[in-house]
Amino acid sequence: MATTPSIFPGGEIASSSNTPLPRVAMSILVRDEVDIIADNIRYHSAHGVQHFIVTDNGSVDGTRELLAQLQDDYSLEIIDEPSHTIDQDLWVTRMAEQLKTNADCDWVIHNDADEFWVPNIGSLPESIQAAIDAQSDVGVLACKRLNMLPDKQHVASPGFAFHDSCFATVKTVPLLDGEQPWNKHNINCVARTVMDKVLTRVEGLGVIQYGNHGAEHTMQKSDCNSITVLHYPVRTYHQFERKVKNYGESLAKNDRFPSNASAHLRYWYKRFLEGKLRDDYDSITFDQARLRTLLKEGYVVKDTRVQSHFTEELSGEHLRSA
Repeated sequence: MATTPSIFPGGEIASSSNTPLPRVAMSILVRDEVDIIADNIRYHSAHGVQHFIVTDNGSVDGTRELLAQLQDDYSLEIIDEPSHTIDQDLWVTRMAEQLKTNADCDWVIHNDADEFWVPNIGSLPESIQAAIDAQSDVGVLACKRLNMLPDKQHVASPGFAFHDSCFATVKTVPLLDGEQPWNKHNINCVARTVMDKVLTRVEGLGVIQYGNHGAEHTMQKSDCNSITVLHYPVRTYHQFERKVKNYGESLAKNDRFPSNASAHLRYWYKRFLEGKLRDDYDSITFDQARLRTLLKEGYVVKDTRVQSHFTEELSGEHLRSA
């Protein structure tokens, strides 16, 4: 009987001990992420992701066209989803089902365009293997996610790159006097601890839950200390306003989710409609003096691993073109 050829280029990846490592795919749901999606795919490919499946949710900023160009260089499937209803859990589960049917992969990372999964041990396949070595019955790995805080000076400069943000939030920051509270806890909307994100074994996978924070699986869930997710939710004001408007309009059309789902985005959308979103942007971007204070007081740590990757990539490009 004929077999379906693997869509993964290059076959299996082996560890230094010649043991085959997990074959890793990544799903991404995007809408108007032209400023970051190519960097996301390049970064994760360099760290061991062999195949990508991307759902484009009706982008109008050039994201869809850029994804088509990236297919020339990467193993990349595209699904077009025009409905602006942010049925994120359904669409991510659909991508996982398509991977189960069409791809020879062992694990799937369920990603967003502004999230970068940093392996703490070698590559991403090596880090996954390290996490499951002692627990062969694990089907869901939950990885710690850290919000990266943008520097006001950097985001305002013409040469700003998302990876210029190197301060990772490890403890929730209280609001300063005069800052607008977005919930009853009086905490900063971005400088706070956030929920983990999951990657899953393909075998036994059921449903991916909203936000990629959990999954239904026949095997057990375990914390993963070998991968850290660095999250860059706030970049330029133009990007921030577009994100808030897109999410706000989509959430308003969706009656499947409770009113507290994505509470921060609903709050920002309300502020956008009131013409006050710029004030909120000012409170979630930080001047250098405050970043130094937050670092000294233990609210943030400096993490330059993603920045270093792109600095080295750029240096390599300069050497090749010299």
